[in-house]
Amino acid sequence: MPVAITLTVDEEGAGAVREMWTRLAEAGLESTARNFAYRPHVTLAVLNEDEADGSTEAVAREAARQIGSRTAPLRLTLASLAVFPGHPAVLFAAPKPTRALLDLQAALCERAEAKGLGAHLTPHTRAEAFVPHVTLCEAVEDVGAALGALAGTEWPLRLRLSSLDVVRFHPATVLESVPLTG
Repeated sequence: MPVAITLTVDEEGAGAVREMWTRLAEAGLESTARNFAYRPHVTLAVLNEDEADGSTEAVAREAARQIGSRTAPLRLTLASLAVFPGHPAVLFAAPKPTRALLDLQAALCERAEAKGLGAHLTPHTRAEAFVPHVTLCEAVEDVGAALGALAGTEWPLRLRLSSLDVVRFHPATVLESVPLTG
């Protein structure tokens, strides 16, 4: 099963994201809250585990500990809604990328590469293809209905990212949570 390293939204900011999840669910759309039962987050890296050696989880935990201990909590401004196209599509809240966020994600990718796990990174979490996002709804068949459900959301939303989590999914199981303390 894949292992992800995520930046989690603190409880104050998570409420705004959960409110959007609720509005989407009330509109009959599949909600990320139901899918993952995991707090709002930005996924920085997803590593497909090599079942033969089991090193992926250990590398992810080590990277989270080392990078999290020297990284201060980050501010994130969600500025708009966006969609990863496909059938079905994925609806997400798009943040204004910051240098600190992009550097943190690149450091995780570099760590995976240095440990020989670069080939295990999923294509959308490689540094050159990374799109920061907070997933709101997966499996969106009707993008217009999803956007309509969130009409009236007051933008921007200002969040604080407070920990690096190592998560195995599906379903989401937090293997380790490292507070950002740097």
